[in-house]
Amino acid sequence: MGKKTRKEIKEERQKNGGYSSEDDDTLSSVSSTVSSINVLETYGDSFRDSIENLTEKASATRIEALESITKILQKHYSIDLLYNNLESLSSGAMFCCQKATTSNELQLSFNVFSLLSVTLGGSKQPTDTFTRSLNASHSDTIYLSIETANKMKDLLLQYADAAYGKSTEVRCDAIFNYAIMQFMDNSPEDLLIESENNVLNILMNNYWKDKDDEVVASSINAWSILASMIPANYIVSMLFSRVKDVLKNKMMNTNSLNIKLAVGQAFALLFEACHQLDVIDDVISSSDLDDIIGEMNEIANISGKSISKKEKASQRGAYRDYLETVQHGVSPIEKINVSGFTLSFESWNRLIQYHSFKKLLKGGLLTHLKYNHSVQEIFGVGDLALASENSNIKLDANYKKMFLSKNSQFDKLDTLQKNKLTRQFSSFVHQE
Repeated sequence: MGKKTRKEIKEERQKNGGYSSEDDDTLSSVSSTVSSINVLETYGDSFRDSIENLTEKASATRIEALESITKILQKHYSIDLLYNNLESLSSGAMFCCQKATTSNELQLSFNVFSLLSVTLGGSKQPTDTFTRSLNASHSDTIYLSIETANKMKDLLLQYADAAYGKSTEVRCDAIFNYAIMQFMDNSPEDLLIESENNVLNILMNNYWKDKDDEVVASSINAWSILASMIPANYIVSMLFSRVKDVLKNKMMNTNSLNIKLAVGQAFALLFEACHQLDVIDDVISSSDLDDIIGEMNEIANISGKSISKKEKASQRGAYRDYLETVQHGVSPIEKINVSGFTLSFESWNRLIQYHSFKKLLKGGLLTHLKYNHSVQEIFGVGDLALASENSNIKLDANYKKMFLSKNSQFDKLDTLQKNKLTRQFSSFVHQE
């Protein structure tokens, strides 16, 4: 087979996540190095330096440190970095949160809280031999203590409170990260126990009636994240009747698009459970169901110059999915590829969890699916060898620069080889 052109190699790389069969010889000597990158050796010094800078007086220095820590925790399963650094990082992030002078610093602090929880698999007591959380920490020597986690959650609720006068963005971020931390720390049973500390009730009672529509929408989405943990039979028997009318009134008596979208998603989660158990006729009257479907149809077909084409398309697509579930129990399917395995998210509880963790981890979600046992348990993929090497090698930014960029050694050698072949061919033509 002839040597592939540069364009063919580029197209194959784009198709296969940065890998081309032409790269075999070049990458064979480094593939083992790529797969065994030691996060501690690569980022250890900069990680420790950033933690030290969390207590600096200058806000700009603290923000830069938070940004660096956030990126590392998002892009890598960084549990090795947390040994001997967890206490100082936790206290430093809380210090930044309390001393913050900008919304950006607050939001970055919130992200560090929830990223620590996700990396460590939730919180537990030092003497615990097990944890009540859905996602137990897999480390006996490093863990987020319940005391520290509660301090972080208290700070999140503090800044989510309208009384503190923070911006809408800060309040919404606080609610989202609070939901993620509670997701990591609670079992489905915890969410069903009637008490003043019930997280679902805290969200409903404190934020669903807020004067800020964006905060209301965020709190409904946060409620859905947590409710996605609950099995269908308990959603039907213990949640549906409690929230159905409240959500219906929210959807029908607001002009906020984001509230309508949040309610639509919550309804999709609730009605999916009802359809799974075939109890729709038992839990809601036909008139109530018709009202909800009618309102959702109107929202799906809304038009107007005040809404951009992109927003309208997104809204219609989302509401078509919600409506299909409410009417027929049909849920959309999303698929991603991890190390050659195709993961399918085929229910609203999985879809809500997938998009929530994608929002937090961003491009690092695939890495956490490969190596973070807690994230694997959440999505039920712990039995798959997602961290195993295969032909679809996924390189990080540094290795892409080293091997795939136009200025890489591989590219230079490739150019030299092609120039050599060109000269040989030219010489051959002249001899003919």
